[in-house]
Amino acid sequence: MTNWPQDFPCPLIDGFGAEAYAAVLRTPFQGGNTRQRRIHRQLPHAMQLTWVFKQDDYGLALNWMNVKAWDWFNINLPGPLAGLKKVPTYPHTVRFISDLQSELIRGREGYYWKVSVTAEWLPEQSDFGTNGSAFMSHDWVIAGSPRNASAPGWIIAGTPAAPNSAKVYVGGTPHAPAALA
Repeated sequence: MTNWPQDFPCPLIDGFGAEAYAAVLRTPFQGGNTRQRRIHRQLPHAMQLTWVFKQDDYGLALNWMNVKAWDWFNINLPGPLAGLKKVPTYPHTVRFISDLQSELIRGREGYYWKVSVTAEWLPEQSDFGTNGSAFMSHDWVIAGSPRNASAPGWIIAGTPAAPNSAKVYVGGTPHAPAALA
């Protein structure tokens, strides 16, 4: 996979933003509730990225973006992965999903180009490791503990005696679940 060129500047922190969109598909019905389904297991993020390039580097940057940036590439960014690793930036795999917006800026040492674009980041479960708070990696019990559940019928994902995250029980008991997801 391609990496953001090290000779290019990093995106500006000022104005950096991200939006996690739900990515749901809704199907309305004439007689009843609308059905809603998730399209992705993880929430895709749309990140607003902005760079400032020197006039001399602007053409080279545009060429690289035109050839490489609409496919997935790695770039160091602030965000959820950086927060989990406790570092200012961390490699994210992104791709551009909007048109480039360019603005000419006059500086003390010549002209600069401010380039903005929206990029998509689609996190994978492996991005957060096995202990990521956004993903269930252990059995869940509603009330009590796996060995001492306060209500034996309130078990989600496995049984108190033998937890197993491969099955999810919603209501009921492991032997007589109300629903098996």
